[in-house]
Amino acid sequence: DCWGPNNYGQSTPPFGTYVKVSSGGTFSCALDAAGIVSCWGFDGSGQVSSIPNDSFQDVAAGGAHVCALHIDGSLECWGANNLLQSSPPKVHMQHSIVFNTRIERLFLLFFISDLVVAPSLLLL
Repeated sequence: DCWGPNNYGQSTPPFGTYVKVSSGGTFSCALDAAGIVSCWGFDGSGQVSSIPNDSFQDVAAGGAHVCALHIDGSLECWGANNLLQSSPPKVHMQHSIVFNTRIERLFLLFFISDLVVAPSLLLL
């Protein structure tokens, strides 16, 4: 279930079972067990309608863009690109590292404001 403002349908997910959910400014995206990304809500920059037809292992929504990690470790982004947030460097990630803490889960991709930061080293 999703909650919060729903003026664009961003809190009303399509029917399905998901392993990961990430919310942007006025839209949300989810990843199912087969690696398929679904997005819903406001589509002002193509963040909902331009989902690549591929399998992914992780997804993260920013203000008006989405980035997802392919099974092979490559990164793909779509949606707003006014700050080059949908133009990640062409590198392959060898591993998807997940850190679990009592407060939150920290993933390899972090969104700060509307920019994507992919740290090479995370010290906790």
